[in-house]
This record gives sequence, C-alpha cells and structure tokens, in this order.
Amino acid sequence: MLSEASPRIDTVCVAVYTVPTDALEADGTLEWDSTTMILMQVEAGGRIGLGWTYGQPACADYITGKLAAIVKGTDPLDVGGIDGALDPGGGAVTPDVDAPGLGLTLREHDVERFRV
Repeated sequence: MLSEASPRIDTVCVAVYTVPTDALEADGTLEWDSTTMILMQVEAGGRIGLGWTYGQPACADYITGKLAAIVKGTDPLDVGGIDGALDPGGGAVTPDVDAPGLGLTLREHDVERFRV
C-alpha cells in the first residue's frame, strides 16, 4: 500500500548522446554510422533513478514534455500506477497515427488522479 508520506517524483531530466560507430553498420534494411542513446533520470526524496534507451533525439522533447507531466508528483514506487498511465492501450498517453512526430497525445482527464 502506498503511503501519503512516500516521496514524490519532483524532477525529470533527459540527455541525448549520439556516439559514432567504428564503421558503417546495417541490418539488411537500413544503414547507420552512429547510435543515439536517450538517458533519463528522475529524482524523488533526494534519490535519483536512472534509465536509458536507444532512440531518436526527438524522444527527449517527448520525455521532458508529456511524460514528465504524467510522472511528476507520483510515487516512484508505484510502478503499476505509472505504467498504467503510460500504457498506449488505455493509459493517459495514447498513440495517434494521424499526429506528427511520435504520434502520442496526453488525455488530460486521465492524468487528474496523479495531480498533487
């Protein structure tokens, strides 16, 4: 059970690192000469959590915008609740194939329960 005294996520930071490969790489469909890593950290109660993925630099704008709006103020140990909000199949973030960019939109009414 979550406690009201639990720390809340108050900071979301992101950095993008593009690292050149030693040589041209390919997988049979595309070729590339660099790899981009998206590094994200959240802070709650003076503790820092770190995560990363490979992706396009545009991911950083998405993380500091829409995702940060969802996770700020939430209990970092409520993984199920945060994951439910981020679930593209019915959470607060849903894909919109007609939207430009990452095609994700935030449904404001789904985020209300996370506000503090």
